[in-house]
Amino acid sequence: MKKLNALLIALLLLVSVSYIQAQDFSFSPSEYIIDNVELEQYKNFQVDIEHPQVDDLTLVWVLVENNFLQKWEYTSCDNGGCYSALPDTGVISALPDTIPGYIRITLNPRDQTGTGTVVLYVYNHKYPDEGQYVTFEITAMAVTAVTEVSSERFRVFPNPASDFIQVHNADTEGATFQLFDLSGKIAIEEKLGAGTTKRFNVADVPSGIYFANYQNSDGIKTQKIIIQ
Repeated sequence: MKKLNALLIALLLLVSVSYIQAQDFSFSPSEYIIDNVELEQYKNFQVDIEHPQVDDLTLVWVLVENNFLQKWEYTSCDNGGCYSALPDTGVISALPDTIPGYIRITLNPRDQTGTGTVVLYVYNHKYPDEGQYVTFEITAMAVTAVTEVSSERFRVFPNPASDFIQVHNADTEGATFQLFDLSGKIAIEEKLGAGTTKRFNVADVPSGIYFANYQNSDGIKTQKIIIQ
């Protein structure tokens, strides 16, 4: 009888440990992202994947649902790379416990208002049945007069550019400016003082489509930039 009890306890412990190992990551800020974007504006939506107790974690994500609107233009990125639109699946390999995973969608709704949803199933490749769902629910809305005034706080010009760009921060607080390409590679990252205009040399930046990010305590604004 003692041997049977010991065996049952061992089995329960094994199941418990397996469950704990399977639930070895969490999402930040949440597994459900609800946000909005203005028409004709690019904006990033990102979920970070924390896994503090696991070394060399390999994650797999699978596209479960995608009802983004027809005219919307979007790309996606994770630690493994960037993709046009959203592929059916992606793999984030061998993440050490010091580096969080992430899944990011960059979206421009063009001129189509409405709400679209993407649902992904994310799991540790060792435990495909113990994954969790991540949802992006994005609403595209027309720009109001108030938003137009707000957007004037941040301006990048000329656009298109070839030799230089100037970044204007008309806000009453400092901000962080980033210029990155379609793959997410950052070409410029600088702090901007309140009420300043700063000039950046882009003559050596490869030609293509870029996104200019402006971030302060109110959030993030993104502007599409073409460098010729």
